[in-house]
Amino acid sequence: KTYNIAPSYVWLGIDGINIFKAPRMVEWSDLEQGKIISQMILRGLQRDHRKILKIIAKLDINLKKLIRTELDYDYGKDEKGNQYCYVTQYYQRKKHNYSISFIAIKLNNYWFIGDDLKFEIIK
Repeated sequence: KTYNIAPSYVWLGIDGINIFKAPRMVEWSDLEQGKIISQMILRGLQRDHRKILKIIAKLDINLKKLIRTELDYDYGKDEKGNQYCYVTQYYQRKKHNYSISFIAIKLNNYWFIGDDLKFEIIK
């Protein structure tokens, strides 16, 4: 199969002018394709995690002092039978309320954080 998920581009620089050459199509096996997709998901989660840590540091929130008040699950299946779940955890500290939410996916009978990691301040 031919996939264009990770095309290799060629850039030619001539006196400060960049000339773009069209991407080359790369042959990927299904296993390699799965590895690429899992790496993309991991990088997205790492980026979201860093953003959340910056927000928490800016607001001077101590996560160890937060008390979880509620936990919501919303299960579902896609057309291929893959299970997923929208998870939202609600926290409280004094008069402030926060939520952390993400999408979990079930692979080989284990649940993993899949995507869409968010931290919100509830007013």
